[in-house]
Parts: sequence; C-alpha cells; structure tokens
Amino acid sequence: MIRVVVGLITRQRSTGETEYLLVSSKDDFGEFTGCFYPPGGHLENGEDEKTALVREIEEELGLKVLPLNKLAETASDVKDQVTHWWSCEIIGGEFKINEDELAAAGFFTRAEMEKLPLWPATKKFFEHFMTQQTIQPTGCCEPFNPEQWQDKEIVWQDKIFVKDHVTSFLHIPLNFGKKVVKNMTLIEKAGAKSSHQLMLTDEKSLWGADIYIDVAKEVSGARMATISGKFLTKVFEGPYQNAGKWAVEMAEYVKSQGKEMKKLYFSYTTCPKCAKVYGKNYVVLFAQVE
Repeated sequence: MIRVVVGLITRQRSTGETEYLLVSSKDDFGEFTGCFYPPGGHLENGEDEKTALVREIEEELGLKVLPLNKLAETASDVKDQVTHWWSCEIIGGEFKINEDELAAAGFFTRAEMEKLPLWPATKKFFEHFMTQQTIQPTGCCEPFNPEQWQDKEIVWQDKIFVKDHVTSFLHIPLNFGKKVVKNMTLIEKAGAKSSHQLMLTDEKSLWGADIYIDVAKEVSGARMATISGKFLTKVFEGPYQNAGKWAVEMAEYVKSQGKEMKKLYFSYTTCPKCAKVYGKNYVVLFAQVE
C-alpha cells in the first residue's frame, strides 16, 4: 500500500473568510491532471507522516511547517494508495513554488474552491470536514481547536512577533482589545498576518502584561521582538481569574516531565466577547524549558 501525507494549511482574509492552501502537480495523472489538492507527497522509506509532510512542503513550496493534528486517513483516487490528512501551521520559510514539481499553488476560500478542478478525494474530504464544523466563526476570533496545543513540545528559533504592553486588573486585561486592534491594523497593512492566530502574553504582574502577536514578517510602525527556545504547552479552560491556578498546575506538569520551567507565557485564544459566543474560554500556557 502506497502512503501519502498532505497538510491542511489555512489563513484568514481581512473579511474573516478562511483560505486553504492548495497545489496542482505538473505530473500526468490522466483525467486528474491539473486538479488541485493540499500540499504533500509520498512517504519515503523509514519516514513517519510528520517528517514526510515537513519535507514535502518545504521541497514544493519553500515553507517550514509544524504538523499539529491528524485529521483523517482516507482512500486515495490512485489505486492501492492511502492518504493521511494533517492540520499544519507555517512557522517559517518563504513561499516559493517549485516549478519543477508544481503547476500552480495558492490560497482559496471554499467558494473559490468550488470553481477549481479538485481531486475527487480532496472534494470528498472538504465536504466531510466542513460538515463536522458545528461552530460558526464570529469574524473576530477564530474557533479554537485545543488538540493542536494540548501536551505538545515545540521549538522556536528567532520566531518573530509584534510586541506591545497592556494594562490588567488581577490578570484581567483592560485595554487588550484596543492594543490588538491597533497592532492588527499595522499587521494587515504590512501583509504580515500569520497563517494561524497566536498571541502570547507575558504576565509581568497582576496589573500589566506584555503581548506578542505572531506575524509572518517584519511590520513597519510596530515594535518587533523574537522568541527562541523549547516549550511545553498545555490547554486550560475557564475564567481569566484562574490564571494563577493554571500557572501552578503548569509548573507541576513541567516538573512531572523532568523539566525545569524558566519562563511562562499565556495565550488567550479568544477575546471575551467571542468566548461567550463559542461557550469556551481556552487559554494555552507555554512553559519555556530551554
């Protein structure tokens, strides 16, 4: 059985619509030649799915990705072939199409995808995947999938962020929305929006915190910062007032993994208004251990 792995990579337009990265191969596939599908390729001998996915996407598109969560395993349109579907986050690299392998590549909304020639398996996957999405986006904060950050170990090397400071009351951010809107305006103007919504908070005290907004490149007019290191992550859910309790639980978790916590970041996945709509207030804790 031939094994193929593909990555579902998304980003948000300024309109709030979700775009999906799709590619079209130069290879001759008969009636399916020129059809679009998520980027990926065949597993080489000895490779696991994540390793193959990272390699293939970097070879085809020049992008460094982090596989997050396995979504499905389906039969392919090619005989004796199975496809493994993963959600991915872009963490580096420069988007550049390998013209020796690909005929085209780009980000498309669901409406735009309906006008594209898609591989049948790709069309079936998106139809099934989208029918499973019971949470409708608000157009502000994206719905959050806790599985992608639960009990993970990640490594960043000079990952760039836009940095700012917010005022808090007992860890509850007061001018958070104002600061985010200001910086997101600069980020969108620079075309630097990250493929995934990620914002870190360094809780300096009960009364204030530094925020770090993930971006794809330098943003003119904004204060820039980089973060490097190895991190353990864990997802919590509940009111902001539980921040102190979560910090204690995170320290215990890090210790149970045989690590020492050097620094702790909070990632508030949604604003208070969107948390009410979604019915969940997820917060991800990033414990730096190296």
